Amino acid sequence: MNEAVEIKNKRLTTQTHVRQLLTETINNLRRVETRAPKDEIEKARVLGYLASLMQMNLRDCELEKRIEKAEKFMKYLSDKGVEVFGDE
Repeated sequence: MNEAVEIKNKRLTTQTHVRQLLTETINNLRRVETRAPKDEIEKARVLGYLASLMQMNLRDCELEKRIEKAEKFMKYLSDKGVEVFGDE
């Protein structure tokens, strides 16, 4: 539970932070028990929406990692004297 407290007090500066917050929120919402069918429908809608946000976040997180990897490789090539981008 200590990690959850840290997430709530942390600024969301990376896709990983967003994923952690979404995970915590989804898990908390799933634990809530409702009795009325109307509440269950609303809960399902919210969970569906949050799940779609999570799916987009996972995609974006993967893209973020790939961009960082490409930037490191370009820096490596540049440090070795290889021209990364030609003059156009």
